[in-house]
Amino acid sequence: MTRDETRFLLLNSLFGVGYFAFNLLFFSLLGRAGAQAFAVSVGLGIGVWLATSALRIAALRRGWIDLGGARLAMRLFAGVLAGATFTLALVSVMGMLLRLLGWVQGSGESLGLGQVVGYWLNIVVVLGLWTALWAGWTAFSRYRQGEIARLRAESLRNVLELEALRARLNPHF
Repeated sequence: MTRDETRFLLLNSLFGVGYFAFNLLFFSLLGRAGAQAFAVSVGLGIGVWLATSALRIAALRRGWIDLGGARLAMRLFAGVLAGATFTLALVSVMGMLLRLLGWVQGSGESLGLGQVVGYWLNIVVVLGLWTALWAGWTAFSRYRQGEIARLRAESLRNVLELEALRARLNPHF
């Protein structure tokens, strides 16, 4: 694992934990901090962590970064939509399991379509911003590596030209 990959793995983990903490704080501010809010926050944190990790792995292994432009953006956008759907499904399944086990008390009311779409859009925005940050970071890193390689090649060329000139001036040495 490269240094950049390790750095991103740590940042991605912090992102999941941060999203969990943000949601828990939000529930606390609303006065709804309890076992159910904690479970939802854990589900959201795990869901966005898994979604961003899977999206990053798919983009790197399948060479999406090399596509550039609109093709990259479309694939990442589709991944964000799928990741948000997965995260919302994970939270729903976790909630049902925890209610069945009796670990949390649910009201038994299902969410309306507007609430589900609102939660889903919230996750899409968070995942989209994080994915855009990662894609920008990766593109800049690749640009920087390419620039360093270009400068090294230019330096090597200059050294070789200098050696060729010295050989012409001093042919017997």
